[in-house]
Amino acid sequence: MRFLVFYLSVFVVVCAENDEDIKLCQYENNLNLTKYTSNSTKVCGNSVNPVRKCCKPGFFLAPRRQCLKSNKTEPFTVQIYHRTEFVRNVSNISDFVVGILACPYYKLDSTPSDEFYIQETGDLYLPNAKLGIYVDNERYCVDDRDGYRYMGFLCIGKDQLQTNRKVNAIGMIISMPFLLMTFLVYLVLPEKNVHQVALMFYVLHLLLAYVCLVTINLSPHLDFCHAAAYMTLFFFVVSFFWMNVICFDIWYTFSGGRGYGSKKSSEKRKLILYTLYAEGLPLLHLLVVYLMDRYMDTDSIHKPNIGVTKCFLADGFPNLWYFYGEASISVIANIVFFIFTALKIRQVKKETSMLKQNESKRHTFEKEQQRPLVSIFYRFNLYLKLLLAMGVNWSMEIISWLVNWLTNEQYSYIWYITDFVNAAYGVIIFFIFVFKKKMWKLLQKRYYNLMGKPHLARAVTSTTDTRTSHYSSTNYSSADTHLTDRTTINDRTSAINRNNRNEEIPLHRS
Repeated sequence: MRFLVFYLSVFVVVCAENDEDIKLCQYENNLNLTKYTSNSTKVCGNSVNPVRKCCKPGFFLAPRRQCLKSNKTEPFTVQIYHRTEFVRNVSNISDFVVGILACPYYKLDSTPSDEFYIQETGDLYLPNAKLGIYVDNERYCVDDRDGYRYMGFLCIGKDQLQTNRKVNAIGMIISMPFLLMTFLVYLVLPEKNVHQVALMFYVLHLLLAYVCLVTINLSPHLDFCHAAAYMTLFFFVVSFFWMNVICFDIWYTFSGGRGYGSKKSSEKRKLILYTLYAEGLPLLHLLVVYLMDRYMDTDSIHKPNIGVTKCFLADGFPNLWYFYGEASISVIANIVFFIFTALKIRQVKKETSMLKQNESKRHTFEKEQQRPLVSIFYRFNLYLKLLLAMGVNWSMEIISWLVNWLTNEQYSYIWYITDFVNAAYGVIIFFIFVFKKKMWKLLQKRYYNLMGKPHLARAVTSTTDTRTSHYSSTNYSSADTHLTDRTTINDRTSAINRNNRNEEIPLHRS
């Protein structure tokens, strides 16, 4: 339902804005027009070397590629130079070309390194850049800052974009074998539960998304650009939805939720519903993107423009509406599930601790003094694994994109680190779900059974820690998240009272 509401809001916003009647080269007589957005560019006169103004006369460029009405009454004036020597002022609209930059851009600061001069040729000169560079009017624009000296906006250089792409590509290439190993390990294990099947689908789609994105980033010109863009979008959205399923299932399990009917039929019914959600809604999303791209007005800033400037969605609002918007909703839901799950863990531990209060008196004073430090470390380790297992770290990817979009600043190197970590997320998944002794024993057992050596398989099983439940279709065993078995709090407390011994529940690790 929340995604249906999201799509309706996108439709309202898209339909509400139309820049067909905006005269880019004229002062606006319509008093009701206080802001606009446009992808159009207009040459306002016969000048051979026009200066590029971002917004139409009487407007200035604001964040999010919006042009806002200015309070200034005097005409927009630009100083023209020959290198760094002043030549004349230009204020006649016929000497300008008007249009917001189509590329990702950033604001030139008032620092010496960003000092610029508009040349007689219409180019922008940066004397303090490497060797001094000239930028043509397709890669820069200038505009008022509503009362301040006019500011310059410059397309992000190809080298900078390539650096970002290479950082992400390296992280994704590192992730790929780990994602593949995670998928294959869970594929060969028998009697997989819903959580494990969901994890398989998640890592598979994330792997396919990484393959597509690395292909796009490392191949400047693709013959199948549109197809690669749609596949990348689909696989990423599906992976977000499967992560959402995993987070919901973990929370549902800790809450003691049970299905109807037998356990096997209940698990099967739940898996079907999860698959319809995680695969069906992304297909619907892809259809919406296709229809928007095909039938939306060409000049609309909300048009996806897949494969136009790059083999993905266009920068700005298309990225918001058709990718990061859905990712944000999914991540917010995951954070909510994480908080509820963490609180449930805390509640279970507290109730279990109360039941064992008498038994704890047997411990020595020294052990009682050491217990708080062990408990703090264990809780931190448990919640950190749960946090990473639920994919909450993806929020950093969304925040980095949002900050760069809203501020129009150069790509900050701090985001290289977070983007690399997210790209290398497959390594984290592998170490959480696969790289542990319990999983190695299960693989050994599976291998011996396949090789016709059941006696060796039984020997492996007999050496398994008896406090860890067997791998079954209805338990969250230590082969998954080291979290808990699917039993309610009442089941735990009654078991403790019945056995009347100091037995650790699966939430604790020895």
